[in-house]
Amino acid sequence: MKSVRTFFNYIIVLSLIGVMVACGTGRKASNQSQDAGVYTSCVQKAIDNSLDQTTLVAKINAKVALGSQNVSLGGSLKMKRDDVMQLSLTALGFIEAVRIEMTQDYMMIIDRMGNRYVKEAYAQIPYCQKAGIDFFVLQALFWNELFVPGQTTAASFSNYKVTERGEQSVVEVSSNSMLSVQFLLGTLSGIITQTSLMQRSRLVGPQLSWKYGSHVVVNKKMFPSQMDISIEGISAPCRLSLGLSNIKEDSSWQTRTTINESRYKKMNLSAILTLISGGL
Repeated sequence: MKSVRTFFNYIIVLSLIGVMVACGTGRKASNQSQDAGVYTSCVQKAIDNSLDQTTLVAKINAKVALGSQNVSLGGSLKMKRDDVMQLSLTALGFIEAVRIEMTQDYMMIIDRMGNRYVKEAYAQIPYCQKAGIDFFVLQALFWNELFVPGQTTAASFSNYKVTERGEQSVVEVSSNSMLSVQFLLGTLSGIITQTSLMQRSRLVGPQLSWKYGSHVVVNKKMFPSQMDISIEGISAPCRLSLGLSNIKEDSSWQTRTTINESRYKKMNLSAILTLISGGL
């Protein structure tokens, strides 16, 4: 179970301090000229593909790989747009091991097995504001949507540079963030199949790839039932595979988790970073 806690501590803290970096599609786009029609159509279709609903819940089958260690867990994903995301991982089918809760104001990781938790406001995360990493970036990753770091929406067409590569197009984000962001999507469908992030001006280092597949119809829109997340460029590469099932709209759940302070020990971010460095 230690590998599970280490993976989630690493992926959330790493994303929030803005040192996630991209892989998969590569940093440099081809020299093929852009077509204005493809440019607007491709990006607009991706925006139009966003689910209209406010909430989304799903059962998940999670496979976590940290270096040579592999763990399979069940759980659930619950999201309310512009408000909260909750990811719960369960062992033996019913015992919650880890819960991650992200709101606009804070991120919280609860280690049920170790009776401890960390809860930090985004403003307290080093370099978070400068990197443009916040709730809305994380929300877009889970909702399979375009985003611009530091913006609450997909922003305007001027924020995107599109390079057509046949059936797929590479969309690069233009922003003042420390992050370099790329999307890989279908040229005709606008369906996002991969989001990649890297730290600007660094040729080596951690790299994040968030792949989407096995899209299914959810409220007349296409939504991925498979998400494969990987972090490379670290001492022990991390991989998380999320298989989603029973995807539906449902608002009958608690959007905030209450912590029993007498049972759970609160840890600060520096302590979590120490645990991460020790676990990796």
